[in-house]
Amino acid sequence: MRALVALVTALACLAGTSVVASATEAYLFTGWLHVYSRGLRTIADQLPAAARVVGYEDANEIAGDIVARYRRGAVDGPIVLVGHSLGGNAVTRMANTLAANHVPVAYLGVLDAVEPYPIPDNVAVVDNFMSSCGWFSGRRLDLTHGFRGADSLFLRARTCHEGLDDDPAIQERIISMVTLIAYGFLPGNLGAEEPEIAARHTP
Repeated sequence: MRALVALVTALACLAGTSVVASATEAYLFTGWLHVYSRGLRTIADQLPAAARVVGYEDANEIAGDIVARYRRGAVDGPIVLVGHSLGGNAVTRMANTLAANHVPVAYLGVLDAVEPYPIPDNVAVVDNFMSSCGWFSGRRLDLTHGFRGADSLFLRARTCHEGLDDDPAIQERIISMVTLIAYGFLPGNLGAEEPEIAARHTP
């Protein structure tokens, strides 16, 4: 994390800009009964954002709050949503609720969602983390027809569903992406002409 912030600082200096993190809002949704997803707290603690770790059942209330503040012009930075297991379901549903209200989502991190909703066109970047071992693995995400952001798939052969949020490589990816967004090196809406689909198979 420190190395990434140092790199961001160096890039900003080369570009002649100051290094100030935006008022990024990050919401990390846990899975069933909060038994799973303890690794989300590790991620939250290292984000340059106002990060909250909450239960998947809180998604509707939080979405309603974001929509209300967005309409008042009271959302000051990018929105980041990360969810594991049932929390993965919640963030995909929440992204669709925000899309219906014209609220952009800068980053969506989905870890082994059980029954995910299709990813809507208000999402700039989505990472689909999936386990391929153990008793259960989540489903691959579908994209809506209008999706024009960046889509990446990460398969973990040696990390099972219940431990996916503790995987160091996944944690590093999420922290890195949110850090780049917070410092303005990834825009809140990429507006790519075509989806960028990168399948990454990691051990």
